[in-house]
Amino acid sequence: MTPGNRGILQQRPVKHCAKEGHPTSAPEVWLPKESAAKERFMSRREVVYLLRSARSLCIDGRHLQWFIILGIYTGGRKAAMLATRISSEPVLNSGRLDPDGGLFIRRAAGQKATKKERNPCRMPRQLLGHVRRKARLGHRCFIQGNRGCQIGDIKKGWAGTIEAAQRIARQDGVERDLSDVTPHTLKHTACTWSMQRGADIHQAAAYFSASVETFTRTCAHHHPDF
Repeated sequence: MTPGNRGILQQRPVKHCAKEGHPTSAPEVWLPKESAAKERFMSRREVVYLLRSARSLCIDGRHLQWFIILGIYTGGRKAAMLATRISSEPVLNSGRLDPDGGLFIRRAAGQKATKKERNPCRMPRQLLGHVRRKARLGHRCFIQGNRGCQIGDIKKGWAGTIEAAQRIARQDGVERDLSDVTPHTLKHTACTWSMQRGADIHQAAAYFSASVETFTRTCAHHHPDF
């Protein structure tokens, strides 16, 4: 077999290769067991410490408070939230917060639907107030740097926020282990709080742009009527 033929064979699907007679049989392939859903969600006091921590950072890191606020109110995913614009008109390549219509349009203009449904939702009154104030100030993004630029990543800033939040908690005489809190924990926290307050599971799943099946499996047990 020549090196060129070897490269072609490696690119072919296993079953096709077996049909063509290259291997003697198709090997059995199976997926590992699905890992258990993460149960970690934050208490309201922990979120307060996280916000206090973000506001205590230097001016280049204070955009994290808006990331936390948007995550708690909308249960958004990190990349989508960082790209979210403030606009009353359709936007390419990102979702948008509409200060006039009061809607959070998760899907970019012309973007195809995927399994991550990205349904639109109506913004809560508190979030809408922040959005309209930012729109009056001329902000293009809900989460932006002190120079008005879009934030690409928050990895380092997030780690610093977690450390500072634990330090602030200790100053209040409270021990809090936030080392397992990730940006995705904001989404799980928002969903869990909605269940704890007795929200209808179908409405909550639609609001947080999740399937009812996923919402039931990960959050429904927190509902008082579960």
